Amino acid sequence: FCLLGSLMSPPLQDGPPPGGFPMIQYKRNLPKGGPSSLVLSLGVAAMSAFGIYKVVQANKLRRKWAREEADIRLAVLPFLDTEYCLRMDYLSEKLAAKEKEIMADIPGWEVGASVYKTRYMRPMEVIGVQKHSLFE
Repeated sequence: FCLLGSLMSPPLQDGPPPGGFPMIQYKRNLPKGGPSSLVLSLGVAAMSAFGIYKVVQANKLRRKWAREEADIRLAVLPFLDTEYCLRMDYLSEKLAAKEKEIMADIPGWEVGASVYKTRYMRPMEVIGVQKHSLFE
């Protein structure tokens, strides 16, 4: 066994090339990641402030329009009320005429009189019982 070992040449092994292997690049080579978090935060705060400002301006304008609408309605209200009263008078006269025509055959019928034969009575007051309230 020894004899064979001396006759054989030494084993051939793979080794590094002369000068060694090139360095392996393991670090990421990415460009800088854009604006900093401070700049992004300030930008978000500025946009939010601008948005709130615009909402406040729109609310003021809406309130102004609503106030204008209310003023217009208050100005027109007497005319609408008068028109409503005239319409109701006309309809009640027309209804009374129709009632007179329909009930002409009934003796003792009064046009426009109440069909109820009672008088209004307020509910009886409870005497001797105090009103209990948490807020009085």
